[in-house]
Amino acid sequence: PVCEKMTYNPKLKPQIVIVPNGTEDYNEFAGLIRLPDKIINETIATPETIISHEFTHIINRELTRENLVTWLDEGIAVYIETFISGKERFNIEDKKYDYTYHIDELENNFSNIPGDEGYCQAYITVKFITTHYDEETLLKIINELKDERITEEKLFIKYLGLNYKELYQKLVDYKKELRESQKNIT
Repeated sequence: PVCEKMTYNPKLKPQIVIVPNGTEDYNEFAGLIRLPDKIINETIATPETIISHEFTHIINRELTRENLVTWLDEGIAVYIETFISGKERFNIEDKKYDYTYHIDELENNFSNIPGDEGYCQAYITVKFITTHYDEETLLKIINELKDERITEEKLFIKYLGLNYKELYQKLVDYKKELRESQKNIT
């Protein structure tokens, strides 16, 4: 299902390895889908969601020749994981998601954003693109990133007509829409 959604089949079949608890050095498992023992046994993340998420990273790396910023890579992986599982990973009404990160913050400081807030913002950005444009637009952006001279912002301007500042404002509005629609459901 991940290959269908991404309209791409990787050159090699990825290998899956169950990583023992306490393993600190994941570098020895580079290029593999890693399933940590402790996550497999939790109900929040299932092997299905982890595999679809990590497999999406493998496809993204091949499609872009590893020329993809972390926040967008993670946003796409969460988007695909959510599609596969049919379950929303984030409760957008949770107060911890109140702050909307500027795209520059995501791009330059993703690993320092607390908890899963960066992942949520990245996912909302990808969901915005696929909802207000379409998945084909997202795939065009991904495919053009194989040219390392092209930045994500240039492609957002080309395909969305939005620079980072304009996209940020659209995301603030979109997050409000999502929260309102969530309130109407409950």
